[in-house]
Parts: sequence; structure tokens; C-alpha cells
Amino acid sequence: MLVCLFEDVNKEKNEESYMLSLLNLVEHVIKMIPDASDQLCLNGIAKAMQMIYYDTEATLSFELYKDCSIFIFNLLSSVHSESLTDSDAWTTVTTKLTDKLICRGSEGSFNQEEHNSQCLFQWTYLI
Repeated sequence: MLVCLFEDVNKEKNEESYMLSLLNLVEHVIKMIPDASDQLCLNGIAKAMQMIYYDTEATLSFELYKDCSIFIFNLLSSVHSESLTDSDAWTTVTTKLTDKLICRGSEGSFNQEEHNSQCLFQWTYLI
């Protein structure tokens, strides 16, 4: 049911607050019932996350992107590997997530120390 809600909220292009509320709800469910992450994965949460990252990329706010990223990290850290059945969707989601998290400082505009501090600042800001 929660996976269907993610897909419906994304398809209907509802207000961002609906998606943020849904992410927070599912996050709380996973904290209370860690096995819920397995059920979410077995029921297609990867495809729902893929839709969010790819269908709404142009309109994805920083707050929603940050919350989705944290949600994915928490989900993947609590799920059993056997439950990750949708490998193609997870590959695209984690690739997009990794691509966004890679620090892309302008080449030559920072020395190594400044570049590392900028990356660290961006990473801690995300978390």
C-alpha cells in the first residue's frame, strides 16, 4: 500500500508536502518495524524511488532530494540483501544518488584542501 502511495503521489504531481509527509511516515514505520524495509523492497519501492528521481528531476527541490536520499540510505542499511529483488531499479536509483553526491568542484578553481572542505561541507549539509 505504501509503495502505491509513493507512485500515486508522484504520478499526480501533488504538492511536495505530500511526498515529504509520506517519506517521513515510511521512515517512522521502518524505525519501529525494521522488517518493513524488506517488505517495501519486495513490493517495488525501488521503482517508486526511480520514478521520483527520474520523472521529477527538474522540479525536485533540495529538501525533497535530501529526504529521499536519507530515506534510501536508511532503507538500504536495514534491508536484507535477499529482499533486493528489483536490481535494475536499484542500480539506476543508486547510480543517480551517487552521481548527485559526487562533489563537482570546478577543476583548477580550488586547491585540494579547499576542494576537500567544500565536499565535506556539502556532505554534512546533506546529512
